[in-house]
Amino acid sequence: KNEIPLVPYFSLLNSMSKKDNRIAEIAQKYQATEAQINLAWLLHRSPWILPIPGTSSLKHFEENLKAADIKLTEEDMKFLE
Repeated sequence: KNEIPLVPYFSLLNSMSKKDNRIAEIAQKYQATEAQINLAWLLHRSPWILPIPGTSSLKHFEENLKAADIKLTEEDMKFLE
């Protein structure tokens, strides 16, 4: 009705294909966790995407916040797709 897209809950660990371990490669490049790269990827896809990650600890919450500071390049995005 209002054309608001919705992505239901899913685990960030399973959100993108791990073929060739590409997420780990990009995570190493940015000295980030794989979950941070997943969040950064979602944020880079569109300014209208608003991930709402759950967290079970303050450490994970802080990691999630830092994902917004990761600026993936177009090359990174193509590599991950």
